Amino acid sequence: MDVLELMYQMCKCGGQELAGDPARAFAAFNPTTGKLRVYSTPNAQKNAYVQMIACDSVTMLAALEHAQEQGASFMVVENEVVCSLSGTTARGRTYPEAALRAIAKHMATASS
Repeated sequence: MDVLELMYQMCKCGGQELAGDPARAFAAFNPTTGKLRVYSTPNAQKNAYVQMIACDSVTMLAALEHAQEQGASFMVVENEVVCSLSGTTARGRTYPEAALRAIAKHMATASS
């Protein structure tokens, strides 16, 4: 068992929620601290297994672009933005948030 797999087992025994592959990279959520820790192989290519994505402007722009590609429409009602996407409607505080909510809602209904 290598060091990463050992860390995985320690986190697992410690009752932390885990996701990932103990041989490459995994994440452990600590409910006490409210933090997510990401563990990966200790070599120079560790970034090959880990990609950090924040909900920043690039992510939100991608949601808007996807909504546009899918033919979404938007309208503003009072202080909210409403996005309509393939018969699915969602509200958000901003255009990107409304788009993201509509995409998620549409994906959830399509898969059920």
